[in-house]
Amino acid sequence: MTWLVESPLLIVIMGLLVVIVLGGAWVQTGRKPLLYTAITAGIMTALLLGVERFVKTDREEVRETLFQIARDVESNDLQKVLAHVYSGSTDVRNRAASEFPRYHLTAVGIKRNLQIIVEPKHFPPKAVAEFNVVVSGTDKDGYMSERAVPRFVIVTFYKEDDHWRVRSYEHFDPQQGFMERD
Repeated sequence: MTWLVESPLLIVIMGLLVVIVLGGAWVQTGRKPLLYTAITAGIMTALLLGVERFVKTDREEVRETLFQIARDVESNDLQKVLAHVYSGSTDVRNRAASEFPRYHLTAVGIKRNLQIIVEPKHFPPKAVAEFNVVVSGTDKDGYMSERAVPRFVIVTFYKEDDHWRVRSYEHFDPQQGFMERD
């Protein structure tokens, strides 16, 4: 049932279709029950849109976390980036703490092929995000001037204290994002 609260498009299409059909039937016949039913369908569509806006699924939370991490990386704030790391992932924390200060990043663009798979029965709850990204920036040593670097990224999240945090990450050649994987 998460499909209902993850995208308003289906709600809008179905709601408009029902309202138009009932409204058209009312115009043709003049029967008031059809008008009342069309109005009720419009109100129900608005209520469902409100529910869709209010309810956040795990997949939507992971997506928001991912885009927040991208903004934090763009701001070059190591402490904000480290706040997204799962407490049991000292290897990720150490890797980020050693690599991050070597670069000044100006843009992180997550591409449209973002796929998120959530495993709520895993302990702790787990999600895996796969996507292409283009990161722009320079290195602090001056060897690399402003340059865009495309990569394919796989990030594993664990839910901790009601927040999705990075358990691990890997990055590959960007073409990997266009290949079929098992």
